[in-house]
This record gives sequence, structure tokens and C-alpha cells, in this order.
Amino acid sequence: MLLLDTGHIRNACIVGVPSGLVYAHADENFLPRIYPADTVDSNGNDMQIYVNELEGWIETARSDWQLPPSGGLRINGNRFTWLGNGEETYTDFVSSSSSDSATCTCALPSTSTSISIKYAKGQFGGNRSVCLCGSPKTMIVATSDRSQGHDFSQCIQNCTRLAAYLTSVGH
Repeated sequence: MLLLDTGHIRNACIVGVPSGLVYAHADENFLPRIYPADTVDSNGNDMQIYVNELEGWIETARSDWQLPPSGGLRINGNRFTWLGNGEETYTDFVSSSSSDSATCTCALPSTSTSISIKYAKGQFGGNRSVCLCGSPKTMIVATSDRSQGHDFSQCIQNCTRLAAYLTSVGH
């Protein structure tokens, strides 16, 4: 998976929206999961919820990346702290006929418009962070790990850049 080659991403997966089909993943164990989880209700009482990570990710995307999933931001069985969202804008993509589409380094003709990609982010512990973003038909979920020398801002740029490329070619 090219995202891992950037040196700032520990794991990643790309899923279809709303189908949930996994198009690509860096590790066979890094996939959206379904499982029971312990939590507390608004009164502080212990309770168990049923977590469908993919449904939560899609819920966040439908909020225009403004809100965490109602069951919490959960990635690969871990609950991440919601850190908010942001937006990156790109102007350097051409149509799907580009011969360099795999590396997303195509130059736009001067008549093209920019593509803005919104994203959500979270943190698990002191070192692991996650970026979620997508195009109209796909969602990218990637983690970075500061203890492995990853720069989370680069993780965000790499993911949103791929989402901009996928948007530019109709995915």
C-alpha cells in the first residue's frame, strides 16, 4: 500500500462508502471491526454497547467530519480520543487518464478547480493518532505512531492528498 511508503503511516485501510467493502488494507488485521464494548451512560452507570466501527466512521463522514461517532471514535478495536477536524485543499490533479495516477503527483491544467478534503482526527495514548477522510465513494483510515518516528501532520497530508486524487477521478 503506497500510503505506508510515505514513512508516516503505521496502518491504513480504504473502504467503499456506503458499501463497506474493503478495497485495500496494509495489514490483514487492520480492518473495521464489530464487537461489544464496555462504556458508561450519561449517569455514570456501566453498560455494554455494540460497536460497528464502519458504521461509526460513516456516521462521522455524514456529519461532514464535524462529530465523532455516537459510540466513540474506535479504530481496530481501540477507542481514540476525538481531536476534531480540519481541511486540506489541493489543486494539482488531472483526470483519470493520467499515466502517474498511482503516485498522485499529476499537475492540473490551469483551468481546473481546487479540491477540498475535510478530515477527522483522534489520538490513542501518547503516541498513536488516526486520520479519517474520504472521497464521495471511499474512506481512508490511517494511523501514525510517534514512537516510530511518524509525523502526524504528514499522515494527514498523505491521506487527504489520496482522497483528493480519488475525488478527481470520480471515486
